[in-house]
Amino acid sequence: MARHHATWFGALPVLCSNLAHHPQAASYDLRSLRVCLAGGDAVPVELQQRFHATFGVQITELWAMTEVGPGSANPVAGGREGGDRSACPRRA
Repeated sequence: MARHHATWFGALPVLCSNLAHHPQAASYDLRSLRVCLAGGDAVPVELQQRFHATFGVQITELWAMTEVGPGSANPVAGGREGGDRSACPRRA
């Protein structure tokens, strides 16, 4: 990602965890990275916080059916940690 100045990438949460916990993670120049999309499993709040602290990018959680295309995601700009997995989030 650093070599090609990637601006976004998508991965399973386990890959995001491996990146954030890598012993040399802070030494990688990922300033070009703007969006990290993670799906296939829940993204723990601790991982979201560590990834953001290490790389300066929020993880955006995705929910989708890759076989047919439709899906949804938390907002990329101003996303939130600990995504709400309920079908209809309660509003105050």
